[in-house]
Amino acid sequence: MTQTVAQYQERQLHGAAEATGSVADLLYFHALRGDRKALRALAPQARTSPADRLVLGLLTGASRDELKAEVECAQDPWVFYSVAKALLSAHRLQDACDVMETGLRRAGGDVSTLNLVIRWLAHAGIHGLAGELIGVSLDLAPEQGDLIVLRDDLAAGRPRRFDLYLDPMPRRRTLAFYLPVYKVERFIRRALEGIFALNHPLDAVYVVDDGTPDDSIRIAEAFPVTVLRHDRNRGLAAARNTAFRNARTDYLGALDTDAYPDPGYAKYAMMELENAAPDVAGVGGRLHELHTRTPADLWRALHLSQDPGPARIHAPRFLYGSNTLYVRKRVLEVGGYDERYRTNSEDGDIARKLHAAGYTCTVTPNARAFHMRRDSNDSALRTLWGWARAHREDHGILNSLTAVLEEMPTTLNQSVRLINDDAGAPSRHPALYLDFLYIFHCTFQNLACCLEKKLIGAGTVRYIQAVMLDSLTELDASREGGLGARVRRDVAPMLDEGPPEALSGPDAARFEAFMVELRKVYAAIDPALYTLLKG
Repeated sequence: MTQTVAQYQERQLHGAAEATGSVADLLYFHALRGDRKALRALAPQARTSPADRLVLGLLTGASRDELKAEVECAQDPWVFYSVAKALLSAHRLQDACDVMETGLRRAGGDVSTLNLVIRWLAHAGIHGLAGELIGVSLDLAPEQGDLIVLRDDLAAGRPRRFDLYLDPMPRRRTLAFYLPVYKVERFIRRALEGIFALNHPLDAVYVVDDGTPDDSIRIAEAFPVTVLRHDRNRGLAAARNTAFRNARTDYLGALDTDAYPDPGYAKYAMMELENAAPDVAGVGGRLHELHTRTPADLWRALHLSQDPGPARIHAPRFLYGSNTLYVRKRVLEVGGYDERYRTNSEDGDIARKLHAAGYTCTVTPNARAFHMRRDSNDSALRTLWGWARAHREDHGILNSLTAVLEEMPTTLNQSVRLINDDAGAPSRHPALYLDFLYIFHCTFQNLACCLEKKLIGAGTVRYIQAVMLDSLTELDASREGGLGARVRRDVAPMLDEGPPEALSGPDAARFEAFMVELRKVYAAIDPALYTLLKG
């Protein structure tokens, strides 16, 4: 591969411009690279479209009056934000507020420009209007911890000043992206195509070969990537650490390899960071599910969603690892990711570390990625179990048979809550069977984990499995249905062979108490729900 990252990005962006007729992304790309010659070459085509002409003006120094006059044609949150920067830099507050109102109307209630005006007002000491606008922003996006703090500070007479960057030209910072790679040959080409279609210039794209045994790396090497290799599979957290330790950029973005970004993903993430407080260490975006037609894919979208929603959030509990952009030195400063987390939960752990060090993160709904994953019943439920495994390990739930038995009522209650959530909307009814299957799948997974640790015997596992499945046979006999057969088919790979070994003592009593509760749940299943469950 002889092309550089920038050359490959430019080629992708030219292809997109030919397909859409818009050169806005190319203008942004070349402006951030400082390529004035390329901007001049694109100018004649840009002037044929009002939206592209406005972007060209922003990036080449058009007058503030020209920018404000044409802003009504825009829909891009970045355009409203950038025009407002230009106006605020000249202390044209009323004009900036006009642009802010246009942006709220035309960009779906996006608060980026509104929040910029709020910060400018707080900096200028215009606290009354700042407080009013904070109320507007919080009505649109209630989970903005930074604005809540600012509101309280202003109300208490504590002045707040901000070092605001108000040049309409985006602030240039070095940026790279990486993909952790293990058995992802179905997805990696599309993921890399998405990264190289970003309209923000990239300094590098890293592919971390985490000992993958398939053709993922061969596919990746058709792109201008830097491959970082592990000599064996070390897990997701280790792959992330390898990227952070080898990158040399200010910021480092990541996508799960079964996802790809919208072309504006990095532009919007960097826009959020441009005037962020110094304690902001990272930005995440939304993850949209592409596939929801099968019951398993619908269930993933409903109960394994990695989409924080359509509103800005400041100081979320954590950023979903599926799509993030971090200040690289902050992650290194807190010691990177905990490599005990091989498949998941590393995102929550790094959030706890950053919070303990005094840092926060932000979710911007403008940064979007798209999830290519498809699931089976088994893979969807295994994913949910995997997400909670670290919690179970940390709390000793997988350290003894007694602990597993004590967890079973919690699993049953979770299943009932899922059923109740999905029963209320016909569009969610295809997910009901997986809600019910969760009782068995999760319990059998917990038992398998203890069996693997040699904490319990195979006969004990077989006994619990047999009693639970036999209870379905009893249910079917009373309903003249086949729910039990359906569940048996789905959990067949999880079943242990050989003779069962009955429980005794307190564990037997715990299990019997659980079975009493399980049969109560069966009894509460009305005929209509039973028909949906048996399929």
